[in-house]
Amino acid sequence: MSDFFLGVTASLTASLIFLFIILFFLAPSIKISPFITKRVGKEEKGESPIFYVFKFVNTSYFSLFDVHIELWQCETIPLGNNCSDIKFKRLDMKLESLKYVPGYWYFGESKRNARYAVLPKTEALLDDHIKEDHIYLQLQITAKHGLTGLCRVFKKDFAIADSCISNKRHRHGKCLELSK
Repeated sequence: MSDFFLGVTASLTASLIFLFIILFFLAPSIKISPFITKRVGKEEKGESPIFYVFKFVNTSYFSLFDVHIELWQCETIPLGNNCSDIKFKRLDMKLESLKYVPGYWYFGESKRNARYAVLPKTEALLDDHIKEDHIYLQLQITAKHGLTGLCRVFKKDFAIADSCISNKRHRHGKCLELSK
């Protein structure tokens, strides 16, 4: 009888370890750049005079599906007694969803063209949105894993315009830094 309980306990332990390993390695993985680039649009292409570009990279082995991109203006409202609330206001993005983003580890064309890196943009004047200390921006990306269907939400906060908004451009590929 004790061999039976030992076998069941060992099987359950091995199954749980396997499940956590699978969930860890097969969950979507995205890295978001800490910088927003400010660009001047070309009127002959019909672009807005000023737009802002974010960057995120699919760093997982597998493709992502049903990627949704949202930009929020978050305002902290003090309630007293060291408590606060957050008021959310959604800002428009030019690219709000993608059906497919290839994985980083693919070879050939994807690495050369860096299709695993996405540059969504907005025409909202972000400098005006985060001038005050109690207001910040939050980029929220929701992605689904291509093989397992596991879903994950990634968030990045941008608080001070002087430190996160730059006139430089994002570097090509997996790098999240700005060009020199």
